[in-house]
Amino acid sequence: MTKESRQSLEEVMGIANITNALVVQMAELLKLREAVQEAEEASARKTAVQRHHGIISTACRSCSDPRAS
Repeated sequence: MTKESRQSLEEVMGIANITNALVVQMAELLKLREAVQEAEEASARKTAVQRHHGIISTACRSCSDPRAS
């Protein structure tokens, strides 16, 4: 193997290592993004349920309040 081909091989291996590291980081970022989206969706559901319960509570209170009629 000549010196030039050895250097080319080392460069290719270096590029491959960097590419592999980038792929791993991208996969981690995608997992984090999915986790954030799931957390946001759960938060939105919790808020919707709390609002629903608030509406039901208010309706029940107004139905049982004799001053409401």
